[in-house]
Amino acid sequence: DILQNLFIESGDSIVVVNAGINGQSTMGHIAAFESWFPYVPNLNVDYFLILVGVNDFFVDEHAPAYGYDNILLSQNEKSFKSYILRNSALLFLVQRLEGLYSAKKRSAHHEKVDFKEVTWTKESLLDNHEEKFKKRLDQYEIRLLKLIEKIHSFNSKLILVTHSATGWWFMDENNVYGKDYIAEMDGQKFNGVDYYIFSRLLNAKSMEICEQANGICIDMDEELTLNNNDIYDWMH
Repeated sequence: DILQNLFIESGDSIVVVNAGINGQSTMGHIAAFESWFPYVPNLNVDYFLILVGVNDFFVDEHAPAYGYDNILLSQNEKSFKSYILRNSALLFLVQRLEGLYSAKKRSAHHEKVDFKEVTWTKESLLDNHEEKFKKRLDQYEIRLLKLIEKIHSFNSKLILVTHSATGWWFMDENNVYGKDYIAEMDGQKFNGVDYYIFSRLLNAKSMEICEQANGICIDMDEELTLNNNDIYDWMH
């Protein structure tokens, strides 16, 4: 609504429609292009604006939090699984509960945080971040390229925006401070400083791919500096 109102106030006849879902990764965006965008009558989109990065950080393609966030199944398996998902309220409830538990476990749920009570550190728990993140970064690149392919299949243009808001780290002059512990990834514990480094790698990959696709690339992560006074929980 804010963006739509800005266009109205400036006299531009541009219609903005929010088709995103809170917490969705590139997997979910791809699923939207495959599952319901083609069935919207007379859908004619000039630009698809995607805010990507933060929700892909924890994506495990072999064990997604939600069944619709899976692009690795064969078409037959997808059709069968989609049928089960659409027709099983119990399975849907179980998946939602699993997702809520997963979000709470990694502190990604909506809950006000008193940042004054957080233990901060300047030291990372990991080293060789590029090597440790390479597998997930490679998977992310494949998903993002597929998503851009879907956008172009609608004869639409890409606007890509990187994500910057997180309460797991903050900048103080030239120093990065991170939450002392966040969770485990691939069997290794990481903290807010590690997450800061990982997210820089993820957003750099986003910008690289966007520029190669001749999209409109906005590195909000680079241009907008937020601190803990700007957010109310770890992510929002």
